[in-house]
Amino acid sequence: MPPGDPKYMQQPNPAPAPFPFEEHLPQPVEDRKLDLEVATLSSMIEQHVDNYYHTDQIDPADVKNLDDAFPADLDVQRAGGAVAAGQESRGVALRQYISAVALSCIAPDGDPETTFLPKEAVALLGQVQPPREGDPAFSEAYNIWRTLTAYLLRPDPATEPTETAVSRVLALLNSPLVPFAIPDRDADRVKNLRDILRRAAKLGLLLFEQRERWEFYWTRGELSGEVVVFPALVRGTTGEVVRRADVERV
Repeated sequence: MPPGDPKYMQQPNPAPAPFPFEEHLPQPVEDRKLDLEVATLSSMIEQHVDNYYHTDQIDPADVKNLDDAFPADLDVQRAGGAVAAGQESRGVALRQYISAVALSCIAPDGDPETTFLPKEAVALLGQVQPPREGDPAFSEAYNIWRTLTAYLLRPDPATEPTETAVSRVLALLNSPLVPFAIPDRDADRVKNLRDILRRAAKLGLLLFEQRERWEFYWTRGELSGEVVVFPALVRGTTGEVVRRADVERV
């Protein structure tokens, strides 16, 4: 039979099966786990304020310094008035301030110099428009990109690169808090404040690597005299509230 007969022609090797890389990517977590992680951070901040700050008379200049340190781009009804004098509700304002600063460091559109997320990703996201409503292809690509980026730029636990950012933010966060702190507990207070920021960093990476977009929504209190001390966790694609905001009266 001639060599060119199809029966004798070498058959091409089958294409190799694609590597199941998605199994190695960050996996989705249940809403209840996210709820628990957010609740834990909020509880840590509340306990921190209860344990380490006084309600004595303070200098009005210190009140102003705290208000000036509040993230400027955050649209929220502030509890600054509760800081004045010796009011018990001062803790509400301090909780709101610590929450606002910590959560600003895990926002995808935050400052690359103070972010707890992969610095390179946040810098790039500053040049990318947020997902457009009514454009599911863009939203899906945006979500996939975040998950892949979180995997490729995942911090090495051995080096803990976020610790540098935590130390930088701790110095900024702590400075306006010093006048309100109980002096003889200051070392423990600063250590606990660092633990709060580390917990926020862990939460931020968990949310960033999800295939759904998550947002913190600083709703205003429903009643007069109410302020939000910790925002609601909202599913960005649908607006569904997975965890309601912590609201206090002042």
